[in-house]
Amino acid sequence: MTPLERLPTREEFDQALLAFVKPLEDALIADCTRRIAYGQDEELRRAAATTLLYEQWKAHQAAFDIESVQLVLGDPAIVSAWNSASRSVKWISGASAIERATQSLLDTKIVSLDYPADWIEPTIRQTLDERTALKTKWCVMTMAALREYFHDEGAVSRMNAARNRLDELQSAVRSGASAIREITQMVIDENASPTVLSDDAAEEAEGRIVRSLHLKMAQLNKTLPPTIRQGETARERLLMYRMCVAHGGLFRSQKPTAVYELLHARGVRTLDRRNVDRACQSFATRTKTRGPSEYRRLIEQIRQTSAGAARR
Repeated sequence: MTPLERLPTREEFDQALLAFVKPLEDALIADCTRRIAYGQDEELRRAAATTLLYEQWKAHQAAFDIESVQLVLGDPAIVSAWNSASRSVKWISGASAIERATQSLLDTKIVSLDYPADWIEPTIRQTLDERTALKTKWCVMTMAALREYFHDEGAVSRMNAARNRLDELQSAVRSGASAIREITQMVIDENASPTVLSDDAAEEAEGRIVRSLHLKMAQLNKTLPPTIRQGETARERLLMYRMCVAHGGLFRSQKPTAVYELLHARGVRTLDRRNVDRACQSFATRTKTRGPSEYRRLIEQIRQTSAGAARR
């Protein structure tokens, strides 16, 4: 593809992303789900699974032909970034990939008729998302990162503010936990003289709050980026973080060379290779925990945003 001499607008990015992640029609999913869930003939079940995979493949191929997609993915730097990121991938044959994806769908068969087929429709949809081709996933995540870079100038400030607020709330919760412990230990006699007692219940009361805090923080840390240092390269650092997360989930590596190549894309500020390597290394721990779930989180966000816009 030959890149055109302009950057995609925000609306073009939205159109391109939605073309890739728009779910298959409800009627098609419902029909194929019933056949997969309850079918007794294995060939008919397999045919239903293959239908879903083929329809999704057609939708993705059509998305690659959209002009706004070509505006982004046709950039030589984007092509080089993909080639670098995928260089070490051990590719399997198309037939093997289809067979694995088909089997994943067939594994959702319901043995008991007591369960309605629509109970497993979400599982079918999730399996289709998970079995999306590696390159398609990378393209979607790359376009989302570039959309944010070009058209969301307040992203870094907003995320840093959220991180700072979260730190404040953590401190408040810990103070509250200590207060709960003290209250639980305290006994006030008839003269209103407080006496502090040693009480296992007080320790447990504090512990429950702290454990709940740790659990919630673990969930939030999977979605909230780290604090991005403010400065003239803040947007580039956020872009690098997004790509490190993408690569961590898809390739189990930050792929700093691919990130460096991507920074040569049209309209993106290029950074020194050593700075790119250091940034990727600083993101390593977080991308290991967040990367595997990032594609699923991203496409759900795109779908919800699109659905919300349609309702307005």
